Amino acid sequence: SGRAAVETASENGSRVRLAMFGPGAVVGEIAFYTGRPRSASVVAAGPLVAWRLSRGAMRRLQADAPAAAFHLHEGIAAILAGRLASTDRLVRFLAD
Repeated sequence: SGRAAVETASENGSRVRLAMFGPGAVVGEIAFYTGRPRSASVVAAGPLVAWRLSRGAMRRLQADAPAAAFHLHEGIAAILAGRLASTDRLVRFLAD
C-alpha cells in the first residue's frame, strides 16, 4: 500500500522526480537482475508497505519452487517490456 516517487539527482544536485508508483508496483528490477548500482532512488511519498526480494531469496525460490520463480521472472519481464515500450514511444516523440 502507499505511493512512492522514483527520483534521481540532476547535474546541479537537485532531485528530479521521474515517476510515481502506487500499490503493487515493482521497482529496482534492473539493478536486481544486473547486479549493478541503482540508476535512481525510490522515496516513500507517505506511509508505505514494501516487500524486498533479495537475490539470495530468488535463488532459494528457484531451487525450492522453480515454477513459482519462473512465473515471477515472467511477470517482471512483462513489466520491463512495458516500460521499454513506453520509453521507446517517448524517445520517438522527442526525436520528431
